[in-house]
Amino acid sequence: MRGLHNIFQSLMRKKNCNSQLKLGMIFKDSTLFRAVLRENSIKEGYEFKFAKNNSGKVIVVCADDSFPWRVHASKMQGSNTFQIKTLVKHTVHPRRYKMKAVISTWLANKYMDKLIDDPK
Repeated sequence: MRGLHNIFQSLMRKKNCNSQLKLGMIFKDSTLFRAVLRENSIKEGYEFKFAKNNSGKVIVVCADDSFPWRVHASKMQGSNTFQIKTLVKHTVHPRRYKMKAVISTWLANKYMDKLIDDPK
């Protein structure tokens, strides 16, 4: 759990964490890419599902089949670095407030520092 917390905290400190996903964005590894994807989906209010999810390639599509949103990221040649190779953005999508991406691990990582500083 502490390792995920460190990944999450380093993610939150990066400037591009608060930005939109962009074609060509590069991530240290697939774990960081998935964390950014989860954070972005919660922030933007959309659900996604994995069409392909392994150590070398991640393809994500909108959970609502009527929207064409899609992200394809894969390893760059000769390294574990991940890059977004294809990005089809949402045009107009209704915001969701019940998010499957908001799980206990995400909540714990999001608020751990605040809880440690002020446990009451």
